[in-house]
Amino acid sequence: MKRLVGAAAGLLLGAAGVSSAATVIELEGTDNGQPVASNVTVNAGWIQIAVEDGGVVTHILYDASADTAYIVDHLEKAYTELTEQGIEQIGNQIQAMMAQVQAQLNQSAGALTEAQPAHHNAMSGTLG
Repeated sequence: MKRLVGAAAGLLLGAAGVSSAATVIELEGTDNGQPVASNVTVNAGWIQIAVEDGGVVTHILYDASADTAYIVDHLEKAYTELTEQGIEQIGNQIQAMMAQVQAQLNQSAGALTEAQPAHHNAMSGTLG
């Protein structure tokens, strides 16, 4: 369901800049047997996605003029601002952490017994 909402939002991003009247798409489905409802609204210059999962509603707002997305966490009464630069920074941090884990796995490879190299190789393959 989360992939479906992401795909719908991606398809609608292009429409946000050219839409003159609001377009609303309502999606209902299940995630691990639990009902999930999503509402996507596209209007001139912005998109709002509301996802209700287990009674908790999360909003994602995209402002095309600022090229910025906001994720609103109603339980924590907080929001996260995502700009292209911020997403790039997060990606770089994840890549650096993955490189550290890979280096640690490679360093520990010398201490493996004969029974362990297959497991090490399998783990290395999932990280690369």
